[in-house]
Amino acid sequence: MVPVDNLNSWAELIKEGTRHGGRTPESERNWIEPAKASPEWWQGTEKVTKNVSIVYGDREVFKDGIVTFVDKFKEGVKGEKVDIQIVEEKDGIHIASVLEAGRGLEPSEIAKIMAGGFMKR
Repeated sequence: MVPVDNLNSWAELIKEGTRHGGRTPESERNWIEPAKASPEWWQGTEKVTKNVSIVYGDREVFKDGIVTFVDKFKEGVKGEKVDIQIVEEKDGIHIASVLEAGRGLEPSEIAKIMAGGFMKR
C-alpha cells in the first residue's frame, strides 16, 4: 500500500502543475507517469525502500504502461538491494486492493498475497 503522505505529495505535484499553465512540467511528472521516467531516475531506490510491490491486471488499460515502468524500474535498481514483487492478476486492476479497502470489502486473494509479502519482510 502507498502511504497517505506519498499520495498527498503526489496530489500536490498535480495541483501545483495545474496552477502553472494547466499541466505539471514534464520534468516533474515521473511520480505520476512512471513509465516515462528513465531507468536512471529510479537509481537510489534502496535508500528509500528495500521492498516494492507492483500489481496490475492482465487486461487492464494501463497494463502496457505498467509493464514499461516495471522494465525501466528493474533496470534502474539493478545491483541495488531492492526486493521487487510483481503480480499480474487475471481480470484484475492495479488499484483493486485500494478500492476493496475503501469500500470495506473482504480482501481479494491478490491483496492477501501482497499483504503476506509485506508481513514476511
